[in-house]
Amino acid sequence: MTKVLTQEFHNFSDIHADLLKNIPALNQILDKILEKDPESRYQSGNELAVALHSCLKNIKKK
Repeated sequence: MTKVLTQEFHNFSDIHADLLKNIPALNQILDKILEKDPESRYQSGNELAVALHSCLKNIKKK
């Protein structure tokens, strides 16, 4: 538990670079979800849904 609270999580794109190389907005969303500071995370499911919807719209444009 101490490790979870004190150490940074590996960037998701470092682990799954092949999945996220063309979708930087999704990586930003994942980083925000995994923030240590609760105030830095999405404050509601709706806020997360809006971010995901925006990301999806941008992916469909490409």
